Amino acid sequence: MNMSSVRIWHKMLLLCLIAAVLCAVPTYLYIRGANAEIRSSLTEIRGLAPAGELVKLLQPLQIHRDSAAALLSGDRALSDLRVAKEKEVNDRFAKVRAAIPVSAAPLIKKLDKTEADWKKLSKAVKDQSFPVQDSFNSHTKLIALVIDLLESAADFYGLTLDPEAGAYHLVILAAIDLPKLTEAMGRMRATGTAILGIKQATAEERVTIATMLERTRDGLAHSRDQLQKILEANGGALPKVEAAAATAQSDSRNW
Repeated sequence: MNMSSVRIWHKMLLLCLIAAVLCAVPTYLYIRGANAEIRSSLTEIRGLAPAGELVKLLQPLQIHRDSAAALLSGDRALSDLRVAKEKEVNDRFAKVRAAIPVSAAPLIKKLDKTEADWKKLSKAVKDQSFPVQDSFNSHTKLIALVIDLLESAADFYGLTLDPEAGAYHLVILAAIDLPKLTEAMGRMRATGTAILGIKQATAEERVTIATMLERTRDGLAHSRDQLQKILEANGGALPKVEAAAATAQSDSRNW
């Protein structure tokens, strides 16, 4: 076909069609990638509420462990605190359940198991039906289940897969490292509470506390390193995070 005989608007239309075909593939790939990033971000945002409620569940559980140890050791001074923390834990479980949708079946299954174990444990403590050590072990296993559920929630909602270094390290610190660190401190505190209740400590218990203390110090050092990575990834411009970290380090300086 002689192009000179083709009308000018036909030529323009042909050029537009060629340009459209050339642009279609990269445009489609770009839009698909952008949509994937948006979906990923929205999924991460939905995971913040369950993760936050699970973090809030840990502290009353740990304090309940302490007060239960005192009660079962014969010291009733913390009896009212135990009752208050039992109610708080029940309320926290309700909030966790409200924050996790039924569609998140793997998380719901783990939550059912964890809450069932809590109800069994709280009844046994209330009835004073088992020794201090059994209470400590049961509480510790329960808290481990909560931490595992927290990690599973972070994985389920893609929080641990964030491609940005600053966000990734922040999630790891908040959802994994710090909960484990606070639990290490909590175990040491609960052990000390039980010893104070019976007013004596064996040589083995003293060694156990010393070992716990050393692990806690290692955990603090690791958390500080993780925080430094967060600050470096964000150019060191996170004043609120730095302020909170400084307060936490100050509170733990005697560990």
